[in-house]
Amino acid sequence: MSTALVTTATAFDRRIGRDLVRVLTLPPVVLGLALVAALAAPSLLVDGSLRVVLLLTAATALAVIWGGALVARRRLAPVWAAEATSDALAGAATSGSLHGWVEGLDLPGTRVGHLALNAAGGFAVTSTWATTLTGTTQRELAETALDDAALSHAVLRERGSVVTIRPLVAVWGPAGAALPAGGVEVGEVLVINGLEVAEFLRWSAVFGGAWSMQAATDCLLDLHDVPAADRVLAPVR
Repeated sequence: MSTALVTTATAFDRRIGRDLVRVLTLPPVVLGLALVAALAAPSLLVDGSLRVVLLLTAATALAVIWGGALVARRRLAPVWAAEATSDALAGAATSGSLHGWVEGLDLPGTRVGHLALNAAGGFAVTSTWATTLTGTTQRELAETALDDAALSHAVLRERGSVVTIRPLVAVWGPAGAALPAGGVEVGEVLVINGLEVAEFLRWSAVFGGAWSMQAATDCLLDLHDVPAADRVLAPVR
């Protein structure tokens, strides 16, 4: 179990994912126009069929860049969302609002994005990056978080840990920024802007209970045999 906030290998992997997403989530038209300009500029110096060939090549390149960037964004955005949530949890741990967390917890039939533990108990955090968020998508995310929380609670109870696990959805990107301050409740699940995760954990730790650091440590140890991407204990304050 890592006692540092982020292990070196994990930080390196996340940095690669973050940088790729930042490049590939640029508006595809920006990338395309840059290539079009590079290919189309020589056409101004020639006439006839060669100009047509260059312009057609530029148009094809624009279409390929556009499509490729959209596909890459869909595939890599979840990596960025998970990395951003890990960073938010690290910030909460540094401020004393979090005892620790498990990232990528592989449970039967599902993978819990983050299981965060603080004085209020546990939170099964489902992360997403989106430009827009429909009501249907919100309900699907809420159902995922609710299922993850229930399964996490059941697995911990089997191992003797008595802790309440609550669902939480963290939305990153333009869709997260569009949510009202404090998020929205979808049934029993709070859906909030990812940028508010650390603040939410801070307030939950202050008003939500007195679950101890030792209890959280024991809880993480109880999950030692469950595959996970990372296990993190906050530094002792």
